[in-house]
Amino acid sequence: LDLSQNQLLDIIPFDIGQLISLRSINLSQNLFIGNIPSSIGNLTQLQSVILYDNQLTGSLPTEIGQLNLLQTLWIDGNNLSGSLPNTIGSMTALKSLIADNNDFTGQIPDTIGHLIDLETFSINNNLLSGKLTPCIGNLASLKLLLLMGNNLEGDLPSTFNTLQNLEVLNLIDNGFTGGLPVSLNQLSQLSILSLGSNNFVGTIPSSYQNLNLTNLSINNNNLDFIPSTNNPAIIPPALVAWFNGISSTIINFQSKSNLIFINDFESPASCSY
Repeated sequence: LDLSQNQLLDIIPFDIGQLISLRSINLSQNLFIGNIPSSIGNLTQLQSVILYDNQLTGSLPTEIGQLNLLQTLWIDGNNLSGSLPNTIGSMTALKSLIADNNDFTGQIPDTIGHLIDLETFSINNNLLSGKLTPCIGNLASLKLLLLMGNNLEGDLPSTFNTLQNLEVLNLIDNGFTGGLPVSLNQLSQLSILSLGSNNFVGTIPSSYQNLNLTNLSINNNNLDFIPSTNNPAIIPPALVAWFNGISSTIINFQSKSNLIFINDFESPASCSY
């Protein structure tokens, strides 16, 4: 069922839950309003739900967890709110979850760790808060992790070292603290590392020279700086050659800080459902 790119102005009818053989629904780029009906949970054959760029409101129904064959869920560009339901972890076939530009609040649930086939998790520009669950480390297939523009905070979990397929990590404009995690040095596929506009302290770990980056953004943090030179971050001498080999870098505008970086700063992390 593909009704995308029209000017449909209405609610998504509850009766859509009667189309029990439906495998794909695309209502994107319309003017749909109201909630995503809970009856969507009846459509257990669904493999794709694409609802981006509408005016949908309300929370993501818990019944969506019944879609255990779903591979694609794109709900970005709406006015959805509330917390991500714990039942999201039941959609174990999910490969792409994009929920950018909504008003989701609360923490990312630990049950996200059940989505071991997930390749794209993008929830930029929402109102998520709290610490990033260490269960994120269970997502061994993850290639894109995009959490820019939220209110996430605390230290990054050391479980990042298990994301061996990760290519892009974007955490810009949050409230993350602590040192830049040493565990990132093990991500051999990582090409874009964007950590700007947080509250990271200290220096760049020397082990980052193992990363083959094309883009590095660490601006607007509390990293080591030189007050007389527009406050750029200090690049450790051992990393100068590595840094010069990165085609795109943004490091300026560090905050003045007297915080002391503790070597090997990693917080204990455990994943529980």
